[in-house]
Amino acid sequence: MQIYKFRILLEDQDNFLRDIEIKPNQTFEDFHKIILKSNDINSKELASFYICDREWDKLEEITLIDMMTDDVKENNDESEANSSINVMSNSKLKDFIKDTHQRLIYQYDFLNPHTFYLELIKTVSSKQNVKYPRCIKSKGKIQKNNNDTYSDKDHHISDKLLNDFNEMLKDSYDYEGENY
Repeated sequence: MQIYKFRILLEDQDNFLRDIEIKPNQTFEDFHKIILKSNDINSKELASFYICDREWDKLEEITLIDMMTDDVKENNDESEANSSINVMSNSKLKDFIKDTHQRLIYQYDFLNPHTFYLELIKTVSSKQNVKYPRCIKSKGKIQKNNNDTYSDKDHHISDKLLNDFNEMLKDSYDYEGENY
């Protein structure tokens, strides 16, 4: 069986590198979990993978969860209804990896984003009695700044932003005194 070997770099951090081996029939959720584990990141934030072209232009998104509500799905026009949402747990790597040097972007935590650049560097043979996915090379750590929300004590920042955002949405739905 063949294994994908991905090299992962972190935006704006030169001393960071991860090499991950993963089976083609594993899901993007498996990939998401090994990235979190290999970087000692909690799993409380949203994340997405983006399939990219050779210039890192985003072509297709694979989300952690489907955030479209049933009401939104029912009210979408026909073109939006025909576009499907790719969810990590249902999306196998082999269905999206089309290039021998496929590029992906992985974004974690949209309020305090970390952007990882992934490239398929080679396909190798699997080894017996090895559990995949696995991190085979690790260099550097994510440098956390004061805006990161990884610790529970700092989550009040993201909660406040979320509350402010919800209030703005609520105000925008009141149009000439009518609620929608």
